[in-house]
Amino acid sequence: MPEDLRERVYVIGSLDEPERLLASMRKNAEKLGEALAEDCSRGTDENWRHEMLAHNEGELSRLRTNVRHFLFTDAEA
Repeated sequence: MPEDLRERVYVIGSLDEPERLLASMRKNAEKLGEALAEDCSRGTDENWRHEMLAHNEGELSRLRTNVRHFLFTDAEA
C-alpha cells in the first residue's frame, strides 16, 4: 500500500466467510452493519467481540480514534 494512503485506509472484515458470520450472529448483512455501526457510535464492543470479528481490534481502535468524531457527530469523542 502506498505510504501516503496507509493512515487513511482501514481494513476490517470477517475472519472467515462472511456468510458464516451472518449465520452465526443470526443477522443479515444490513442488520449486522447497523449493529457494528451502533457499537462504534456508542464506544461499545458487544458485536465486535464475536470470534470472527475480534481480530479487528487494532484496526477498529485506529478507526474510532480517527473518524468517530465526524462520523458520529452526536457521539462523545
